[in-house]
Amino acid sequence: MNPFKISAPRFLWLVLCAAFLSQSAWAADGRIFGKVRGKPKIKVDPKSESAYSSRALRYATLFDYEKLKEVVVYAEPADASVTLSASISTAAVILHKTRRGLEFETEFQAVSRGAKVIFKNVSDEAVTLYSGGESVRRLTLNLEPMEEKTVEMGDIGFYRLLCLEEPDAQSRLFVAGPIFCTADAEGRYSLTVPAGNIKVTTWHYRLPPKTIDIEMTDSRKLELDVTLSVENIEVSE
Repeated sequence: MNPFKISAPRFLWLVLCAAFLSQSAWAADGRIFGKVRGKPKIKVDPKSESAYSSRALRYATLFDYEKLKEVVVYAEPADASVTLSASISTAAVILHKTRRGLEFETEFQAVSRGAKVIFKNVSDEAVTLYSGGESVRRLTLNLEPMEEKTVEMGDIGFYRLLCLEEPDAQSRLFVAGPIFCTADAEGRYSLTVPAGNIKVTTWHYRLPPKTIDIEMTDSRKLELDVTLSVENIEVSE
């Protein structure tokens, strides 16, 4: 028997395996990266006392446009019927007691849609946590001392978390798409995304979000700088 002789079925199997491995080796996710900036300039109404006199723009001057904080960039399929596989992130919203009263341990967190967020009360009194009026969905949790509850966050959007017993305590939570990142202190971000038609959304707490449609191919590297502007805020007097 010739040890080097390969049967026809086995040869065909080897050829198919080689083709599959070759395709897998060449197919790779793409990368979207860039920098997020803010643009403060708006149209000034000569009859107005100030360019920021409207209620919608009242707080627009309270942050540094050159170095935006709490910026989230996320990607999701352009076709809602398509699912992007991504690891589900987790987070914990913890309320504790200090000499100043009840406080949240974190000011801001971001998670992906579908994340299970733990809400935990480590104080010695019962509390009620709830989402404020700007939140994408209503959320109310009654927590006894040292009690925790887990909530699956199914809706993309912003949650302003408040404590009924301590009006000054608040925390912010943003639920992003399946692939997301938080921009660094200089506004830089980077996303690893699969090939296909996707939507990339940039979000900031006090500025209107911006969504850009992109067609990604295997291994594509795309530099995408984004400018968020108060000019896009709808002002109603």
